[in-house]
Amino acid sequence: MRTFFLFLLLSFKSFYAQEISQEAYEIYGLELANLEYKSYQFRLGIPEKYQETFIMENDSIGKKIRNLSAKKIFDSDKLSSMIVKQTPQNIKFKRIIFDRTEVMYCSPIYFKNNNNEAYFFFVIDSKSRLKPVCIYLYAYRKSDGKWCTEDYYYIF
Repeated sequence: MRTFFLFLLLSFKSFYAQEISQEAYEIYGLELANLEYKSYQFRLGIPEKYQETFIMENDSIGKKIRNLSAKKIFDSDKLSSMIVKQTPQNIKFKRIIFDRTEVMYCSPIYFKNNNNEAYFFFVIDSKSRLKPVCIYLYAYRKSDGKWCTEDYYYIF
């Protein structure tokens, strides 16, 4: 009986959660490639201990990002291939190995202007740093259809 309830719970969780969009894979992959990191433990959703870092006055986009559901899932193989695809040519690696010493938390992506602009938060927590890096990012689609990311602003 317990196995049945466990199975029911797991199937409901996988049914309820949706996979992130192709645009989200491209944006997350681009940012990880830009950081030239090949070993992150990647997680969707910002943990509670960092939530208040991203609360700013008169920031309507930040408020919309915080209101988005973080109940989405991602395929690590698909994300790995997107990172490899978007990595500059001078850096070579074939497979992304997600390391346990560095964790990158990403908020859900808020798309604006017919999905041509996107905003999201990310936190890099590493044992080698005293404080985690918190950045608010802006991404936009260029005329050739590729995404480009910029730092919207750093949060210290």
